[in-house]
Order: sequence, then C-alpha cells, then structure tokens
Amino acid sequence: MGVDIFFVLSGYLISRILLDEKRKTNEIDYGRFFTRRLWRLYPALLLLIAAYALMAPILYPQYENEKHYQDIILSSLYLADYARTLNIPLSVLNHTWSLSVEMHFYLIWPFVLALVLKLPADRVPVAFLLLWAAATLWRWYSFYSLEDGWDIYNRADTHSSGLILGAFIATIKPTPGKLFSVLGFAGIIIAITMFSWRSEATALVGFSLAELGTAMVILAAPAWLGAGVLPWIGKMSYGLYLWHYPVIRVMRNIDAGWQASLLAGVLLGLLLASASYYLVEQPILKRRRTRLQNAGAASLGQGALTRGGHAG
Repeated sequence: MGVDIFFVLSGYLISRILLDEKRKTNEIDYGRFFTRRLWRLYPALLLLIAAYALMAPILYPQYENEKHYQDIILSSLYLADYARTLNIPLSVLNHTWSLSVEMHFYLIWPFVLALVLKLPADRVPVAFLLLWAAATLWRWYSFYSLEDGWDIYNRADTHSSGLILGAFIATIKPTPGKLFSVLGFAGIIIAITMFSWRSEATALVGFSLAELGTAMVILAAPAWLGAGVLPWIGKMSYGLYLWHYPVIRVMRNIDAGWQASLLAGVLLGLLLASASYYLVEQPILKRRRTRLQNAGAASLGQGALTRGGHAG
C-alpha cells in the first residue's frame, strides 16, 4: 500500500510540473522532461546496482550468479515490472518493479497530458477522472483474465491508476480542511490494516481505497506534513525505498524476526539513502545545473557577439 500512496504523490507532482510548463511556455518539452527524470532517478539506482553487483554473491549466496545478473539487467533497464509476466522473476531486486512502472509512465504521460489539454479547461479534470476509472476497471478485468491474477500488482498497465489519480488532483484546487484530512488518513489506515496480500478484496477495493485516501490528504494539504523532520524524510524516501528491501532480505537470511528486520530496513536504509543523496545524487545534479547554466551563459554571450557583428 505504501507504493500506491507513492504513486498518487508522484502522479500529482509530475503532472504539476508538466502543467506549469504548459502554462508558462504553451508547450511540453518531452526531451527536457525525460532527461531531467533520468538525471534525478538513475544515479541512485545505478549506485544500488553497483553495490549489489559487488556484494550479492556474499549477502545472498542462495542464488546462482546468473540470477544476480538477471536482477541487475532487468532493474537497470526498467523491465522489472514485467519480469514475472515473462516468467523471469527477480531474486532480490524485485522491489524495483515500481521504478519500472514509474519510468514507463514517464515515457507516455507527457503525450497523454498534451492530448487531454486540448480539451476545454473544464473538461480536463473529468477526462483524468475517467482515465483513472478506466485504469481501475482494466486492473479488475486483468485480475480475473490473467493466468496468475496477482500479476496485476507489478505490471505498468494494471498498476498505474494511482499515477493517473495524482494527475487528476493536480488539475483541481486544494481543499484545506480537517474533514478531507481525517477521511483521507482513515482510508489509508483501513487499506493498510484490513486488506491482506494477494486477496481478491485488495485487488478490487484495497488499492483504490489507498489511492483515494492519499488523494484526499493531498487536497486537504495539512500543514504539519511540511513540518519538522518530515520534509527531510521525503527527500530520503526514494533512496530509502531503493535500499530498505535488500537490507531486509539480508535480515531474512539470518532468520531475524520481523521487528529486527523492520528496524534494520528503516535505520540502515536511511543511512544508505543519506549517503547516496548527499555524496552521489546531489553532487551530480549540482554539477549538471552548473554545466547547463554555463552553457546558457555561453549561448547568450555568443548571441550578443553575433548581434554586435551584424550591427557593425
């Protein structure tokens, strides 16, 4: 359910970025958008994969090297979401399926958004809401039609409804208020506690309840979510997701209880996420911003020289 919450947040933020660009420039620069996504996401993933390549034979000796190579290739190419469907399931890095879903969403969403924005402004939110309903219905249908109905969990085509719902709420104004906030958190808590893994009820209702609850919390915009240490945890969340699961798998190998596994996954995951963020991700992004700024300054200078030459 944490992934479903994250999908709604991601769909909201990405769609806000694209909508703001459309308002400012009257167009969506697909190349610029996708390049920025890669620069933001890929360095941290490559760091995880490099560490896995070095340590996997030691930390996960129960798998042959070929299985480790398979994990590395599918994860680095963002194909983990269809690995199970293709009967090549990952061994340890199977949590990267959600990264693959996101990347496939990024590949097509700017084009879908551009088409929807051709509609009259008041029909844009309705179109996104209908797309969310269609994606949800497709998940329901696929659950019963696939040989293994639970393949819906990993696949981009059957688990993108939350991303689309996030796009819907990006088109409407926030509605600050305790009622939306309370109802939203109640929906999330019920989804997490009342719906079990691989159950029919989860496939048909649980995911949607988590998505709708998250959407209501975003619309309520409770101020306390931006206070204290929470914004920092938000910055670390991507790295924490990358690192927590390999840590938990190590804990399973030593037969640790779920409490110890959870504690190690969170604490060591946060430590590794922080190292990745401050030592790898931010320096790379800072260097890229500097290079782009220098290129922009050089372009302006060249333009000024050219204009001066023509004037002369």
